[in-house]
Amino acid sequence: MKVKIQVETGTIIRFVAVAVGAVISLLLISKLRSPLILLLISGFLALALNPPVSKISSLLPHHSRIWATAISYVLVIGIISGFLIIIIPPAVKQSVTLAQQIPSYIDVFEDKQGPAQEFITQYGLEPQIDSAITNAKNQANTLAQDIGSTFLSSVSALFTGLISVLTVLVITFLLLIEGRAG
Repeated sequence: MKVKIQVETGTIIRFVAVAVGAVISLLLISKLRSPLILLLISGFLALALNPPVSKISSLLPHHSRIWATAISYVLVIGIISGFLIIIIPPAVKQSVTLAQQIPSYIDVFEDKQGPAQEFITQYGLEPQIDSAITNAKNQANTLAQDIGSTFLSSVSALFTGLISVLTVLVITFLLLIEGRAG
């Protein structure tokens, strides 16, 4: 038994239009991914900061959400700054100490001194260790030569990150001062 299915031209046109619209929407979303992420982060921060802002604004004389938001920002930035002040100096100090001790670690392996010497000799690992030491020195030299380009890209990434953080803070501030008391 043969079944004949008839599809109207309008149905095909609607299907193609929906498919093209979906593809265009996906392309648009992929192009706008970074700004959309910034907006989502701002919205999340506004939701998280709305209860403290509402509480602070109810305590202020004129119930000003602008001042309440500013006070909340100062408190949050103070907490984050305090955390960073506690964490960053020891991390930097330990990183510098490690960087200063790396040459002595390489010398120890190169001179084959210390408790690892018996193990290396017993299993005949001298060629592999010598190769690894040479490779480490070559990589250190390459890293030293590439430090300028690494620094430039790091500064660029830092600047981009700071602009993104500033954008998020401004959008969050605007969302909070226009938000309703919760």
